[in-house]
Amino acid sequence: MKRYSFLILIIVSLFSVQVSAQSEKAINLYTQGNQAMQSYRYTDAFDFFNEAVKLSPNTFPFLYNRGTTALMLHKDSIAIADFKKCTELDVSSKDAFIGLGDAYVDAKKYTEAVTAFEKALILDPKNGELTDKKALALVFADRRQDACATFDQAIQLGYSMAEVHKETYCKKDYK
Repeated sequence: MKRYSFLILIIVSLFSVQVSAQSEKAINLYTQGNQAMQSYRYTDAFDFFNEAVKLSPNTFPFLYNRGTTALMLHKDSIAIADFKKCTELDVSSKDAFIGLGDAYVDAKKYTEAVTAFEKALILDPKNGELTDKKALALVFADRRQDACATFDQAIQLGYSMAEVHKETYCKKDYK
């Protein structure tokens, strides 16, 4: 019995070393991805983050950064999937919901973008810029009346660009 316990301990130890090495490699790839992002090498950054996610598919920062670079590269389906996964891993991440909303906008899925921005606003209800993003998504979702009211909310929250957006999109002759 002692012999089997010892073998099990060795196997568990070897597995832990392998997992640890894999985690270290994923962190290394993530770090290289961040460096590539800082150098505006978004394709390289995406590749590094992609490899990190393959090694550690449920790690929020790896998914979030891959989603961000996917969005920059207009790889909308990957960005949407990554940000959705991020919102599942951390339901309190306003940034994950904003990323998801931005990815939906890029994919021209405006109704879904509105929903994502609304979830972010639950977490940060006084965010004027985010309220403006929701209003813009409403415009493109053909909900102009709702958009105009939402621009007003963004203006009340002190986001000055909302005034410009309201002026542009809430005119009677805007099509």
